[in-house]
Amino acid sequence: MKKMLVIVGLLSSFLFADFIGFGIGGGVHFNSLDGTASHKSDSVSFNSEDNADNYFWAYAEHPVPLLPNVKLRYQKTSESDFELTQLDSTLYYEILSNIVSLDVGLNFKLADLTIGSGDGALILPMAYIGAKFSPPFIDAQIVADLSVLSYSDTEVRDLSIALHYDLSGFLGFDLGLEVGYKSQTVEVDDISNIEADLELSGMFTSVYFNF
Repeated sequence: MKKMLVIVGLLSSFLFADFIGFGIGGGVHFNSLDGTASHKSDSVSFNSEDNADNYFWAYAEHPVPLLPNVKLRYQKTSESDFELTQLDSTLYYEILSNIVSLDVGLNFKLADLTIGSGDGALILPMAYIGAKFSPPFIDAQIVADLSVLSYSDTEVRDLSIALHYDLSGFLGFDLGLEVGYKSQTVEVDDISNIEADLELSGMFTSVYFNF
């Protein structure tokens, strides 16, 4: 948790620079959790289909050359004798901005795991790509994000696709709704005494504000 707070503190400094876009949001990820996880002598297994995890996110985009844009996402998943807290800190560049937008960068995932009586933390650097399709004359966007790490016996993959609908035309301020699907695979072989083979997937929905 201390590592997570340090990363949040460092990245939040970006949010106070001059920016051309800033947004925050929060919602619920309705998901199923399948697989196994262990830390030293503690081990748990799952076959759960009724999780409802809160998640929060924020992003900041700015005109400063060479300085990456920043996106943060936080989610906690809890089961009996198990807790997984994820903070995704994404540094990215927008390389295309039109009807179709494209972002590339790095996502540093900090995963805090509590398994039985033990706990551990993983810092996973992942390649990131994001795409957005904004049809003309429609207050909606199709957004997709993919983060991937694959080496040796470790593979972590986050994939989400969502529909964003802007309600500002009705309400007079930048409020929007998001609904989509997120799939996550975590395969870790003995990193910091942690082994995991997990799948976390399901629908999500949230409300967001753009400034």
